[in-house]
Amino acid sequence: MDQDLLDEILNSPELPSLPAVAVQVLELTSDPDVKITDLDQAIRQDQALSARILKTVNSSFFGLRQRCSSIEKALVLLGLGPVKSLVLGFSLVSSMGNDADDPFDFPDYWRRGLYTAIAARLFAEQVCPAKADEAFLAGLLQDVGMVAMYRALGERYLEAMGETEGVHAKLNSQELKAFEIDHASIGAMLCETWKLPQDLVLPVKFHVRPSAAPQQCKDLVQCVWLGNSIHEALTSEDPTKHIQTLYDKSKQWWDTQSESVDDILRRCAEAFKEIAGLFNIEAGDSVDADDVLKTAEARMVEIAREQPRESFAASKIEDLIQGADDVDPFTGALGKNGFDAAATQAHEKARLGEIDLTIVQLYVDGLAALSAEHGDLVTDEVVLGLNVQMQRFFEPMGGVICRLAQPLFAIVLPDTNADAASIVVEKFVAKVEESIQDWIPSGATPTTPIRVNLGVATMNKQTKAHFTTPDELVIAVTRALKASRQDQGHAFRSFIPKAA
Repeated sequence: MDQDLLDEILNSPELPSLPAVAVQVLELTSDPDVKITDLDQAIRQDQALSARILKTVNSSFFGLRQRCSSIEKALVLLGLGPVKSLVLGFSLVSSMGNDADDPFDFPDYWRRGLYTAIAARLFAEQVCPAKADEAFLAGLLQDVGMVAMYRALGERYLEAMGETEGVHAKLNSQELKAFEIDHASIGAMLCETWKLPQDLVLPVKFHVRPSAAPQQCKDLVQCVWLGNSIHEALTSEDPTKHIQTLYDKSKQWWDTQSESVDDILRRCAEAFKEIAGLFNIEAGDSVDADDVLKTAEARMVEIAREQPRESFAASKIEDLIQGADDVDPFTGALGKNGFDAAATQAHEKARLGEIDLTIVQLYVDGLAALSAEHGDLVTDEVVLGLNVQMQRFFEPMGGVICRLAQPLFAIVLPDTNADAASIVVEKFVAKVEESIQDWIPSGATPTTPIRVNLGVATMNKQTKAHFTTPDELVIAVTRALKASRQDQGHAFRSFIPKAA
């Protein structure tokens, strides 16, 4: 590290500083016995700040049931955390500027920070609710080192930023190449000079490399990192890889289902419109989260068409399907032999009481008629769309997706009980019903409706006596599927063994 350069940055008179009211609030809140009246008095010294805080806490983002008319009441209803977070947040924006004519793109900088802050808070509300306010502020603070480096280095820093061609993910490596230090490290040092708590310093320091974060702040850092991915998904021309990253990482870190991520994406896009105005941040073009999700889904289908994925079963749970050598080349799903192997191996574990085993069968009614009317290419679009959704909903549960015939799929769900299976199947059916028209190209409307029906059966300690062989469990699933198809609509039915 170039110590002279580091000193040049940290000793620059142009470094951003916190306004007096923010400093006073930090000093007061460092005392665990601080009085609400003292905080109220400190914040009310800045009438403009007080008004903006009250507008924000009364926004739909905070969801208060009764309106706050004073800072003191906000402190009582929300607690110290949200109000302190907003004081510092508004102070950051006012102290660092938002000039659209500056060579440094401040509007884009603040849009990124605010999207990340909102999304990080929404993730934290699910994962570490006690740290939700810190997550919001950490999202705003994450890139403060960029402003510090720009203020101190000027044109030299702008040149380094230019080398990234506007791709933020390349900035860290470019900074290290040019200056032997990155904005994350500088930002953490600046936060320490402001005497911010470690709950804020550490997320700033590790927000570009969450795997290196200390255990004490890992969840918080991960919330900020995913908040960045939400920003990329909502603002990129092609959101596909960012959506997939959100699904994969949230599942890996916290076992969060994809529909929960979709909900956070929608809530973040909606809240941003309101909060950006309160922070005097230029919102830019309006973003429709549902359009973003549809674009990503369509692109996933396109990718599947161009290059089918390697079978998840073959790559992820080889111990379950040893001997399965057939793979459907179109979807990447296992074939009949793979299904038999997966069902047999999982059945043995369920018979021994080691796991619960659920098997799902899925039949697409109307597929043959669609092919006869409009050709195989139109039918393929429906199959690919369906396959993408099966991968999305069932693979994170450890599901083995198999294609038994053109209209018939099966999913083996080892270690999945009946309740969990019913929940995900119900959500899957709803998603398919919502999306199926998007999979059929315009001008190819089928005369016979496309319907997706599912049968479900679960083997557990209570029901294993009914399923002494894998075939008996498969027969039960087939009976449930038959009952579902008789309903003449998108539906699923579960097989319930009769008591002896």
